[in-house]
Amino acid sequence: TASPSKTDTHFPRFRSFDWFDMHSWSRGVAPSGDGKDQESTSEELNLLYGIHLWGGVLGRSSLQQLGATMLALCARTVQEYFLMKDGNPHHHADFVKNHVTGIFFQNKADYTTWFGGNVEYIHGIQMLPLSPALQLTRRFIFCQQEWDILLSSLPSSLSDPWSSIIFTGNLAIVNPDEAYQKLTQMGPDKMDDGLTQAWAKYWAAVQPKPLARAQRQLPSGPQCPSRGGAEFGPKVGFFFGSMPQLLLRPWKADALAESPAWASLTVVAMEELDAGGAVVQAHSITSLSSQKAAVWRQETRSINGAPAIVTRLEVDARFSPSCALRPSQVSMVAVEVIDDGSGALRVKLASTDWPFCSIVNALRISMLVELPNEIAIGDLSVASATSSFRSNAGCGADVVLDLPQSARADGADIAVAVGMNPQGKQAQLTLTFPQFGQSLAYTWSARFEEGTTPGTTTTTTPSRAATTTTASSTYTSTSKTSAVEEGTTPGTTTTTTPSEAATTTTASRAFSSTTTTSAVEVPRSLLQPVDTSAPDPVVFPSRSGHFLPPAHTEVSGPKATNKFWANWVVASGAQEAIFPMPYALKWGAVGDCSAGQLTISHGVQALGYGDVTTTGPDRIKYYVTPVNSTLTLGAVEAFAPGHHTIVREGLFGVHVEVRGPSGTSRKVTYPIFSGMAYVSALYEGGTTPKVTAAPNALTEVRKVRAGIWSFTSNSGAEFRVYALTSAGEFADASYDFTSGGEFNKPFDGWVRAAHIDEAANVELLDAHARAVLVGWDLELKTGGRVQYNFQKQGAESVALLHFAYAHHLPLMWGDAQRVTTLTSRAPTKGRMKAVLGDLWSLRVDIRLASALGFLPSGEPADGERRGALASAALGTLEWFLENENWRSAMFKGSFYFSGKGFQKVGTVCLLVEKFYGIDFAKTQVCADVLAQGFRCLYVRSSAGNCGNAPVGSYYDQVWGGIPSREGYSDSGCYTADFGNACYNDHHYHYGYFVVAAAILVRLVPAFGKNTAFVSYINTLIRDTTNPSPADAYFPSFRSFDWFDLHSWSRGVTPSGDGKDQESTSEELNLLYGIHLWGSVLGKADVQTLGATMLALCVRTIQEYFLMKDGNPHHHADFVKNRVTGIFFQNKADYTTWFGWRTEYIHGIQMLPLSPALQLTRSFAFCQQEWDSILSSLPLSLSDPWSSIVFTGNFAVVDPEKAYQKLSQMGPDKMDDGLTQAWARYWASVQPTPLARTAVTLPIAAAECPASLKLDVALQAGYLFDEMPRVLVHQSSSSASHSPVWALLSLDAIQEMDADGMVVPGRSITSVSSQKSAVWREEVRNIDGGLATVTRFEADVRVEQNCETQPSQLSSVAIEVAVPHSPEVGSMEPLQIHIESVDWRFCSSGHWLRIGLVVDLPLPALTAGLYAPDDLGKLLKFRSGAGCGMDAILDLPLVASANATEVRAGVSMEAVGSTAAKIWLTLPHFTQSLVYSLTASFAERAPGSSTTTTTTARFQTACSTGDHVRCPGSDAPCAGDQCCPGPPGGGPSFPCPSASLGFAACGSRAKLTDCVAKQEAAAEAPPTCSATVRVPKQVMEALAEQGFKPTECASSSAPAR
Repeated sequence: TASPSKTDTHFPRFRSFDWFDMHSWSRGVAPSGDGKDQESTSEELNLLYGIHLWGGVLGRSSLQQLGATMLALCARTVQEYFLMKDGNPHHHADFVKNHVTGIFFQNKADYTTWFGGNVEYIHGIQMLPLSPALQLTRRFIFCQQEWDILLSSLPSSLSDPWSSIIFTGNLAIVNPDEAYQKLTQMGPDKMDDGLTQAWAKYWAAVQPKPLARAQRQLPSGPQCPSRGGAEFGPKVGFFFGSMPQLLLRPWKADALAESPAWASLTVVAMEELDAGGAVVQAHSITSLSSQKAAVWRQETRSINGAPAIVTRLEVDARFSPSCALRPSQVSMVAVEVIDDGSGALRVKLASTDWPFCSIVNALRISMLVELPNEIAIGDLSVASATSSFRSNAGCGADVVLDLPQSARADGADIAVAVGMNPQGKQAQLTLTFPQFGQSLAYTWSARFEEGTTPGTTTTTTPSRAATTTTASSTYTSTSKTSAVEEGTTPGTTTTTTPSEAATTTTASRAFSSTTTTSAVEVPRSLLQPVDTSAPDPVVFPSRSGHFLPPAHTEVSGPKATNKFWANWVVASGAQEAIFPMPYALKWGAVGDCSAGQLTISHGVQALGYGDVTTTGPDRIKYYVTPVNSTLTLGAVEAFAPGHHTIVREGLFGVHVEVRGPSGTSRKVTYPIFSGMAYVSALYEGGTTPKVTAAPNALTEVRKVRAGIWSFTSNSGAEFRVYALTSAGEFADASYDFTSGGEFNKPFDGWVRAAHIDEAANVELLDAHARAVLVGWDLELKTGGRVQYNFQKQGAESVALLHFAYAHHLPLMWGDAQRVTTLTSRAPTKGRMKAVLGDLWSLRVDIRLASALGFLPSGEPADGERRGALASAALGTLEWFLENENWRSAMFKGSFYFSGKGFQKVGTVCLLVEKFYGIDFAKTQVCADVLAQGFRCLYVRSSAGNCGNAPVGSYYDQVWGGIPSREGYSDSGCYTADFGNACYNDHHYHYGYFVVAAAILVRLVPAFGKNTAFVSYINTLIRDTTNPSPADAYFPSFRSFDWFDLHSWSRGVTPSGDGKDQESTSEELNLLYGIHLWGSVLGKADVQTLGATMLALCVRTIQEYFLMKDGNPHHHADFVKNRVTGIFFQNKADYTTWFGWRTEYIHGIQMLPLSPALQLTRSFAFCQQEWDSILSSLPLSLSDPWSSIVFTGNFAVVDPEKAYQKLSQMGPDKMDDGLTQAWARYWASVQPTPLARTAVTLPIAAAECPASLKLDVALQAGYLFDEMPRVLVHQSSSSASHSPVWALLSLDAIQEMDADGMVVPGRSITSVSSQKSAVWREEVRNIDGGLATVTRFEADVRVEQNCETQPSQLSSVAIEVAVPHSPEVGSMEPLQIHIESVDWRFCSSGHWLRIGLVVDLPLPALTAGLYAPDDLGKLLKFRSGAGCGMDAILDLPLVASANATEVRAGVSMEAVGSTAAKIWLTLPHFTQSLVYSLTASFAERAPGSSTTTTTTARFQTACSTGDHVRCPGSDAPCAGDQCCPGPPGGGPSFPCPSASLGFAACGSRAKLTDCVAKQEAAAEAPPTCSATVRVPKQVMEALAEQGFKPTECASSSAPAR
């Protein structure tokens, strides 16, 4: 039946078992028209079970394993196909109702048997014989369904032998007590002929008993009863609310010395998490209480030879699929609680066959632990960082939960992320498991120990930031290990807490702010109205006579002014093109209808090179895409005279109708949206479609198949044209186009057109043409969550195809959307890529934006510089106050120039506060100047002298906004105040006032409660950035384009090239101001709205507007300009609206000088902009534009020289929005690039000098060879030991594929060759103290060798922070921070690996760095640095990617006697990744040797064949197996537990030999090369973890 080997020449191999189908076929050589068949799966199981037993009793393990393997495979197959639970996807739903298949042919399934059609026969043949193997397939949930639907209705005669089979094979599982009684009532002679009554009754008696969902009262009683209190039933109890909960605490009923402590366990949710930590909703069970297929069962088992009560929760984990993987019939999650009477309960969690959507997804199981009893008076809390949680249960007993950080998945150890969020008497545990294939097992314990004295109460609360949770609740606590460290003083214990360094920090200014989330954040919508009341009619009088009123629209209420379709909403723009991307659309007249046909243009860019008066002949001054008629959509019949009508608008597009003559119902509706892959038209009322090109331009109209045509024009452009019914089905074969593009008959349905860039795109376009985009909503939530919810018509089962820009792709989150290979060129912003999905889920990291304060990051140097800046700030304020000069700065007539003055004065107020304090009289005087200025805006009539203040705004009833009164009703609308009345530049103008207002509230908080003032600023925000349609007075997000992810400054003034934006920095200023305004008012939603939009805008600006070398979105000769100039939708023009001077073009991207500017103007960009463009400008010290260039660029490249230049300029030569004080302060706090010059290292004259007289100025020094390296520690000059130097250098940045291989062309293997690598240094305020921060930045854009384009944002940085300690000689640990931004991975399964080299270059440091691999779980690397000091690096296992914690792989290899390379391997992330470690120094034992070697370490011993870990990679291995080679390359080597002489690996030498350690234990102790005394309690703790000391002998004294 199952001969396994071809060497057996007498039998065929595996006669019955089909290794493809993974079960047997029972039919032999008898022919059958329906192929092979199988009837009794249980009898097949019986053979395989028998082979397993036979091998076992003969001691033949291979035979035993063969039977077990085949049995395991077969059991899965039987559950998947033969025993059918509800929802089985492999059979028709009406066949599944039978629950068993009957005779299963290859070609047929027949609900019968070969010996009869009785139901008992059909089901019973799947239940016999009654062997233990049957328990593998007949799960409770299946049996319950089979019983309820079919078997319960059978007569079940006690004299029918088939009843004995049904009672045992089904009812005994569903209700074992009832089955036992029925079997007892049957006579022994009534059993099936393969069954005895004794065996049947035994079978029923040992089945787990389902626990009824009945309420059970919890025991209660006095607080601390005396001995022998009340008797309380079973040792494990249950109570039931919406679902079962398990009480974890057994107690001693016979000798109760204290009240019982009850802790209940509830499984709350089982969720699949995508790579970014987001829940995959359709693959998650978020409410187990609603699961009908959840059951608790209880049984007694023999465990380790002793009986134990096992209570088991089984949950059927099948769910509706939302990805390519089908749900498995085997899927199940179970929780078992084992009470063996020892006083400690073991909780075991197992999952079988979870069908993950993606190989990078994870399973998260959430459980609620609760202390519901009045007696359990303590709160659950985190007791320590060793994954132990406890509660003070009262009356002397504490509940302790021990949660390990590893589990077994598919037979291998995997890391588990453990989290806990304690709140009072409840705590939610989250266990997050990485991808597994079939089975997962995780065990933890709940135990009880003596707590407080009876009658007292102690509540333990978390005190460490490390116990807080992240937004996704994936990683809540990082383990804290207390262990001995070599080199410590005898009798002391060093405790390392990697988690304390792993708090969430900002990504670019890593140490400027620390943010900790203390609870699981429930994302909330940010689309809440700022206000819903009418604008103040005194400040904003209502008017309706706008110079450019809306036209051709039936949209009621406020209307969009700055969206891509605005040309079509004013009369003078109706014949201009609009640019929904990638297409341009324009109306063409037919007869008396100006919109008789819609022209589709998708052309090629025309390049305009400059001349000697502009850019020079080698640079492109502008490029534009001509709008030409490539294809048109129209109708055979005439339309009504007139024009189009906009009937619906949203954030992303419009619906436009063109209507037939009066008296007809004919019309064509065009839904037009940003990024649409098809241009679509809905024909109604008997209209006949007509698809043409320019006159006589069609060269071919070819019908591909029913409903699909190919149109080709004489320009060679090919379009795919589709005709669909309103239900989304292709038009039938009776419809066709003529050679002239006319449909052969009227048609009610959709006509769609898509341009074919490449022939390979046709298949994808055809496949998704039946899904038509008709609507699109925005969802915006906290945590940087952006979601596009598309509405479609047509085929519901067809995914929507839509184009994305390149900067959308790294923001995409989860599996809701899928990027394809289809691309299309847009007029600007480069190539777009098609994405499939009915919604897009985006996520942006908002930590940097959220961390911005009022001042730029950094601190000025102490001493003379700081004093000079303080004097300059006060002097500037004095000048403002003199003769009320502030009025000329703040009141300039226009909103734009006045706004610049308001913010300018505000920055001076901030500097006075910075240097003199908020309570300083002059600080408040400065604030009062701001207040007087604002009164002239919101209470002008009572504000006194307001001469030349802005003229004010109207509330415009026709558009819904607050345009300037100047030009509102005349042609000044175009030009006055840069077109403010025509809705130009509102986000520029009003942003200045919002920032200044936030400064005022910061300095005088009472203004935050001034209703009129707050209402005025809120109205400015509502006009530009109204987040909610509930605000009926303004359109939503006037300026911000939620598809392009930046703003457009052009309002309703028509333009042939679409919307445009000139000053990206002024857009940033508004969003930064909204962030500040929300902050000072305590409006978290407003603050987060501003930060989210700011973070998105920053990415867009860096990707498209500020162009570094290699920018893939513009022509290479345009990239040479570095900035885009005026960026239209259809054109990029290297100029400004006010002049062609280079200073204007670049400077307008640098003002105002706000902290938000630091997010976009990176050093790498500024260096390229300076070198290639700005350094050649004259930059006169009398030209105000020079002050902008010196601050916005030169201060980043060379802050010291910029400071000198700015100091030489007169205060009156600054830009009118800038003071010399603010400019000099800005330059003073910018990081200083470090010149590549050598720094002499101090070298001690003697090994351990009695006193050290070296005067070393810096706490951090630098070495420069091929590239800079930072010295991570130097002791102070007054220390009693020699300095300890460790050099840190970034060696390599590599992308690794799923197999661990370096992806060529996507990796930097030598950072020293990177021209854009720079070290910069600054002083920052970190947690209230100053620190010197040294930052290395490497621009890591790499050549493209996969579909993913390199990002303009990509960088990797290292920061080292050295705290300024007030204590002489203190040894503060250094913080080392590694971050990566926007690495564009080729595949979601890829990893980023960063190589760091740590070097000890001094002769005195003789020991070198090494990893104490026997304590490798601690991830601590150290050196015996000599002279009483050890250098220690703590490398945590977690990093933060996209604000979610992820596991990090850490390994170390020697690269010399004093150097080691540390590899950090980090999983796929889309935007930002942060990893923090510390470098600390510990005192060595006085007088101990300066050399530390491995003999002094704790070592583990093993036996040959034991399951152990490979050194370096931490991969599991056992016995004669090979470990993977070192991360940097090299041969594999034998497992530490391999046998002596094993030589099958690349190298025969073991790196670690734990077998030899065990054998050496019986030999004479080795000689100690260092003496380390270990406290007893540490020894005991290590012994519990399996660590064994090595005995050694010394010339002085023995030591352990």
